[in-house]
Amino acid sequence: MTSTIRRLTRLRHWLTSTSRIIMAALVLALVSLDFVQVIMRYAFGTGWPWAGDVSIVMLLSLAWIGVGHLWLSRGHIAVDLLAGSKAALRRRIDMAACIVVIACCVVLLPMIDKTIGVYGFIDLPALGVSGAVKYWPIIIGTTYLLIGAVIDLALRLLDPDGGEGAARA
Repeated sequence: MTSTIRRLTRLRHWLTSTSRIIMAALVLALVSLDFVQVIMRYAFGTGWPWAGDVSIVMLLSLAWIGVGHLWLSRGHIAVDLLAGSKAALRRRIDMAACIVVIACCVVLLPMIDKTIGVYGFIDLPALGVSGAVKYWPIIIGTTYLLIGAVIDLALRLLDPDGGEGAARA
């Protein structure tokens, strides 16, 4: 059981480290692209017609990868109303939150697929690709959040400390 906790904790750490690198690259690319676009527009009176569409996809990717990252790193906004209460009660509330997130992700994923079916035919003319590209970050981010909630729930079930003790060891 301890090895399972360690493996899940390592997986959580690897996922958060990887998503941190991906998000940093996205921010750098997004700022660079928009900076060059502004310089080209105001200095030379031209620009890339596809830059806006690419920026939208990168921003959506950043937001949805960030959702899963915040869940796994426990960096999401949380109000600890039960600071003085028992650890067992907080653990149950954490587990209930994980179950709610898992249920929401399971419901959301098929709905995204339906949305792609409805709006995916709209092309992004500057890129020459289907508008479904805009929805892929939502699918990836929701899947990442689902994986994070499953890992967190498993750690809560296996270890009352939620894997935090194994992470510190």
